[in-house]
Amino acid sequence: MLPKLINYDKEGITQELIDRIQPTITKENFTIEKLKNVSGVAMNMAKWVFAMDGFYKVNKIVKPKKE
Repeated sequence: MLPKLINYDKEGITQELIDRIQPTITKENFTIEKLKNVSGVAMNMAKWVFAMDGFYKVNKIVKPKKE
């Protein structure tokens, strides 16, 4: 699983995918602090999901400037 996360095609993240994860990542209980108390694995997966969400938002602005 770790190699899949490391090699994930973050450039290929779509708005549709972001729209699908938003209901989950914006839930009150879906925070790093709360997940840390539940499971270290859940906490780290959440960090990765938040990072991919953040990457998409930044890349949406930066990518057109690179082209």
